[in-house]
Amino acid sequence: MNITFSGSSQSRIQMSCDSCESQFGISPTELQDDNICPNCGEYASITIICPFCGIEILSNGRVVSCYINCLGCKKEFKANTLKSVDGDTIIVSMTGRLENDDLMSLVQKMTQDKNKSDNLSFSKNNNHKSSISAKEQTCIIKSHEAKIISAKSHLKQIKENGIPFDNPVSGFTGFKWEESIAGRIKQTILLPFVFILIIFLFLLIPFAYISHFRKVNHKKQEIKAQIKYLETNPYPTHAPNKKTLESLWDIYGMEKDNYSQDERMNLLNTWIENLYGKKILESLNLKSKIKQIAENHRKANQPYYEGEEAPHYHFMPPFDELISNLSEELPPYK
Repeated sequence: MNITFSGSSQSRIQMSCDSCESQFGISPTELQDDNICPNCGEYASITIICPFCGIEILSNGRVVSCYINCLGCKKEFKANTLKSVDGDTIIVSMTGRLENDDLMSLVQKMTQDKNKSDNLSFSKNNNHKSSISAKEQTCIIKSHEAKIISAKSHLKQIKENGIPFDNPVSGFTGFKWEESIAGRIKQTILLPFVFILIIFLFLLIPFAYISHFRKVNHKKQEIKAQIKYLETNPYPTHAPNKKTLESLWDIYGMEKDNYSQDERMNLLNTWIENLYGKKILESLNLKSKIKQIAENHRKANQPYYEGEEAPHYHFMPPFDELISNLSEELPPYK
C-alpha cells in the first residue's frame, strides 16, 4: 500500500459516479460532504481504502475522518485513507487538507497492524491447511458463490425497481365530514390546523426524497463493496473443530439476516449432497422437515394465541432448528 503524506497539489482524490459510471479527480481542498459529478449532475462517491485488508469502500465525503467498520474484515478504522486517481492512497482530513501532523507515525501504525493481520492469517492458514478437507473446501466455495449471486441479484433489483419511497403524505386519504352537528363544529375548528399540517408535510417531500436518494445510493455502494470483497479475496481455509453440519454452517453458512430462506435452503441442499451424497439428501426430504418444525411451533403456541391461560414458547427459527436437528441425525462427515 503506497501512502502519500506530502501536501502535493498533484495528489487528486478519485471520484466515482454510480449514475453515469464515470470517474474523475478532485483536489483534496475540493472535497465536500456531497460532491457532484460534472457529467450528469448526480452525486459522486469517494473510495475509502481499509488499512487492514485493503478493501475499497465507496461513500460520500461526510464520513471522512469518522470511525467506520470495514465491510470485509469488520475492523474499525478512521476513514481518512482515500484512493487517488493514480491508484495510490492519500490521507485526507475532514476539511479536505492533506494531514501533515504525525502522519509518519500513522503510516507506521497502519503498516504494523496490516503486517500483524497478514501474519495472523498466514498462521491460521498453516495451522489448518492439513486439517481442512476437500469436501469442506467445496462447501466454502459454494457458499462464496451463492453469496456473490445473492448480492448481484439484490443490486440488480435495486437498480431496476429501487427502494420504496416513504412519502410523508402517503397516509392522507382525504377528508370526511362527521354526520353529527357537534362533530362538524369540532372539525370546522380543527380544519385550519389540519391544512397547516398537510402543507407542512408537502413541504417535507423534497427533503424526504433527497434523504431517500442518498439511502438508495449508499445501499448500492455497500452491496458493490461486498461483491468486490467476495470476488477479490481468497477463500478462507479455517476448518471447524467438529465435523458437523452445524459447526461448518456457523462459520461459512448464510446468515438469516442477510439472505432469504430459499437461498439458505438451496445452499444447505448443496452442502448435504457434497458431504453425504445425493441419496442421503433425497432421503432427508428437507422441505417436509422444515414445514413440520414450523407447524410444531405453531401448535405449541396455539392455546396462547387463542386466549387460553397457557405459556408462550420461544423457539429458534425453523431453518436454524433444522440444521441443529440434522447435525444430531447425521454422523460426522469425513
